[in-house]
Amino acid sequence: MATLTLKSEELKAFPPLVRDFATYKSVIMGNSPKTVCEYLLDLRTFFRYTEAKRLGIDPADPAFTEIRIDHIDLDYIASITAADIYEFLLYAAGGRKNGWAARSRKLSALKGFYRYLCAKKNLLENNPTANIDSPKKHAALPKFLTLEESKRLLTC
Repeated sequence: MATLTLKSEELKAFPPLVRDFATYKSVIMGNSPKTVCEYLLDLRTFFRYTEAKRLGIDPADPAFTEIRIDHIDLDYIASITAADIYEFLLYAAGGRKNGWAARSRKLSALKGFYRYLCAKKNLLENNPTANIDSPKKHAALPKFLTLEESKRLLTC
């Protein structure tokens, strides 16, 4: 699990636009250091995934965690499609065994990042996350007491 904040030298591994987004989330939006850190790590995983696809690296390969993303620029970010994001969410569910909450947070990080680039920085016109719905939480069925458990409860 991530620490509450990333050290300055760790932040250098992120593209400048991602670092700018983290500053915006922290300073302007007032998000907690833990939230900002988790968003950064989700974006790192996403960009590593897209790089792995482009380089022909299997995300299950240990080399995945060594993929550098500091070179990613606006053209690269603009080339991301909704299909890339759906593939990433599929990978998060299957390859990383992320539940709905983790996948939802990853998508939230991506949505926030692209909204920031489109609406706040006016650097992009197309937001590939705009029409992607968040993963739905599966409703758990209520758990009922057995007859014996009900009798024990009533005798207490």
